[in-house]
Formats: sequence, structure tokens, C-alpha cells
Amino acid sequence: MKELNEQEESVGRYYDEVIFDAEIARLKTLFPVEYAITARHLRRWIADGASVAEIGVGGGEYSELLAARGCRSCAMGTLTPKSRRQSAIPI
Repeated sequence: MKELNEQEESVGRYYDEVIFDAEIARLKTLFPVEYAITARHLRRWIADGASVAEIGVGGGEYSELLAARGCRSCAMGTLTPKSRRQSAIPI
């Protein structure tokens, strides 16, 4: 994995320190209907064991859902060091 430049490090710190926990709470606590509808669409349209490219994964909630179904994920975007540590997905 390549080294991050200063701007990329800054964005990663922002997501780790400000957004990460809020995003997880937002989906499961504040907006459970959004999570349920998106999860239903993922189950309907993505086959078990599929390879998936995810862009802007946020807290990784949907990544975990896909991983539980045996999907292989290539996560791109906002996967920060904190979300990598908490994710069940080998990246």
C-alpha cells in the first residue's frame, strides 16, 4: 500500500476523529430504515461470494454485510485506519 500524502492523511484523520462513529450511529440508530432498505437491495442484487468494488465505504457497515455473505471487497475511498481496524473484511 502506498504512503498517503499530507492531504490524504488529513482527510483520514477527519474521518477517524469526527465522522466514523457518527456514520455508524447514523445508519443503525438514527436511520434504520435506510440501512434496512440498502441491505435488502444488496442482498437482492449482489450474489453470495461476488467480488465487489466499494467506493466511499464510510464506516464499513455494508462491507461487513457483504463479507458475511462471502463477498470479496475491494474498498476504495474513505476507508480510514480506524475503519480498517474495525472491519471484518481483509483488505
